[in-house]
Amino acid sequence: MQCQTMENTTQHLAPHLLRNWITREGRKVSWLANRIPVDRATLSQWLSGRRLPREVYRARLAEITGLPIAGAELWPDRENIR
Repeated sequence: MQCQTMENTTQHLAPHLLRNWITREGRKVSWLANRIPVDRATLSQWLSGRRLPREVYRARLAEITGLPIAGAELWPDRENIR
């Protein structure tokens, strides 16, 4: 049971880290979306965990923010996304 809880926490870490980065850096979601580049609504879905960014976008997010979020293991599992 403990492993499953840790796995669920880890899988949602990237959106949490990104939201914190945006706040800490004083940026807006639209600023980051323009740098990726993707639509603001798409980035918002990634931040809420409703959608999983493709590998190329995860790498771009990591490049822009300096966060270790390029790997899929820190994002919600595709099977659990509604």
